Amino acid sequence: MTQAKHRAADSVALIFWLLASSALLIVLGLNLQPWFKLGGDVASQIEIIPLLGWVDDWFLDNYLSKLAGIVLILFGFSRISSTKLIGVACIGCGLLFLISPATIIANFGYLVGFILWAWIQIIQIAPIVVSYTPFGSHQWMSQLKQYRVAAYLIEAFACLLRFPPYANGDVGRLLADFGAMTPNPALWSWTNFFWAIATMGAVELTLMFLLKAAVAINVIQERAYE
Repeated sequence: MTQAKHRAADSVALIFWLLASSALLIVLGLNLQPWFKLGGDVASQIEIIPLLGWVDDWFLDNYLSKLAGIVLILFGFSRISSTKLIGVACIGCGLLFLISPATIIANFGYLVGFILWAWIQIIQIAPIVVSYTPFGSHQWMSQLKQYRVAAYLIEAFACLLRFPPYANGDVGRLLADFGAMTPNPALWSWTNFFWAIATMGAVELTLMFLLKAAVAINVIQERAYE
């Protein structure tokens, strides 16, 4: 009977984590969409990256460069605890050798969007992680709190850029209509408005739910093993 309880508890935990991982991947994919749009707009303004093509043609188009990239990344991780600047620089150069500039250029908009998304998410999610898990520190959370309002405003801009709720993103029309206090209901897109709101809150709400559910699952497992 005890072994049956153990198996049942382990099965519940396995199913939960499979569903949790799937749900989190879905909301992360949704939350990334506005940032890919914003990243593409930012990347379109960066037209010149000095020496990147030359480095790609002469140094990075062979297996030796891939090996050098792996070595640099491993060396960077070994140095990051003692000399952060050197460690980060080595990891960055290693990724450049490993991925190749041609691939980076082809996906530059996605890369810029992902970096912006990751930076904003750290500011937004860190307090949640600190509140529900033993990771991080409350001092770190209090230091990040002062930036959360700015982070949410930036995310709101990215979401409204991807899901324009009025005049299909025509900023001129939006400013003119709302400036004159005569918005046209026919130009309002409630679908985009709700998608923008859902995208903004999807990660935080899902993460809080999963962290609380994880505590409940752990309690079930502990009781099954008593």
